[in-house]
Amino acid sequence: MHHPTLTYPAPRSELTGQHLISHAGLSALGGLLNAVDLRALCEDRFSQFVPKTASHRPGKIIADLAMMLAAGGEQACGVDLLRTSPGVFGPIASEATVSRFMGRIKHMPEAFTHGYQSMSKTLRSRLWPATGDRNPAKRATRTNPLILDIDATLVQAHSDKQGAAGTYKGGYGFAPMIATADYGQGQGPGKSSRCCCARATRERTARRIISRRSPRPWRCCPMTSTIQKAC
Repeated sequence: MHHPTLTYPAPRSELTGQHLISHAGLSALGGLLNAVDLRALCEDRFSQFVPKTASHRPGKIIADLAMMLAAGGEQACGVDLLRTSPGVFGPIASEATVSRFMGRIKHMPEAFTHGYQSMSKTLRSRLWPATGDRNPAKRATRTNPLILDIDATLVQAHSDKQGAAGTYKGGYGFAPMIATADYGQGQGPGKSSRCCCARATRERTARRIISRRSPRPWRCCPMTSTIQKAC
């Protein structure tokens, strides 16, 4: 059975001043998943978790779950958020299909863990070289080191999950550790919207000006600085 290699469609984007598609900004994430060939990687590592003739392949299911989380969903049924825009996200598996996929993983956790770790290693080997001169590790020097910030955050669980417990703020869930590469030029004010396109445009423009004037180009990375502030 033939399966497409792209995870998501590649629609043409135009600035019209109208709100035409919900979650259209997620197409950037879809483009990234296409660029790293996630669908083929998942097909190689996780094909045993779906029937051979299944139309919804593991790469698409996993990508839809990741896209759902980026869109603000919290549970597997949140993939319905993507179902309203088939031109951007393609066909979306039903909640029952996702549930069956998860059930097969539950019965073969070691196989999934091995495949996931192998896939993550391959993805890293593709992503880091693709950054080119924007790779923060290449910009680091003895006098301007790359700072890795390690901190904990809180993730709320709305129902019983494995390992979930009460948090120090009175909630219920998890407190994972997160490492971030700190190489931005500054922080946006707390009141600023993380989706403020005008602010992002101003910051990119300012950083391009700084980049032209600065004799040390590793101090400036327009896109990543903006992303760090917007997240």
